[in-house]
Amino acid sequence: MKKLKTREEFFDQFRSKTELFDGKKPIIPPRTVEDFFEEAAAKLVERGKDYDAPSGERSGSKVAVAFTALTGIRLGASEVYLVLQLVKDARQWSCPNYHQDSAVDGIAFSVLKAEALASEA
Repeated sequence: MKKLKTREEFFDQFRSKTELFDGKKPIIPPRTVEDFFEEAAAKLVERGKDYDAPSGERSGSKVAVAFTALTGIRLGASEVYLVLQLVKDARQWSCPNYHQDSAVDGIAFSVLKAEALASEA
């Protein structure tokens, strides 16, 4: 049986590839909870404008309907947002360093999931 790597061993294999050429790690300015919420909210509004949805990003129910039509398996918008949130989490944890886009999108999908759950109740 193959020995599983620790989290540090796993990420050590990528560290040399992601460090800056002078050997220093990138400096990420400290961010607050409010910073993340503001950025996630702005992204939802921006995506709504990109996709002609005045109320902001709300494609979960459309994806759920399409998925059900194709597979016969009934999903709700909340499950779609859960899957999208898991995609962002998987991307974040497969990267040895912090990934801003995955963190912010994960927050946005979590909020969309909460909204969908509340409306499905």
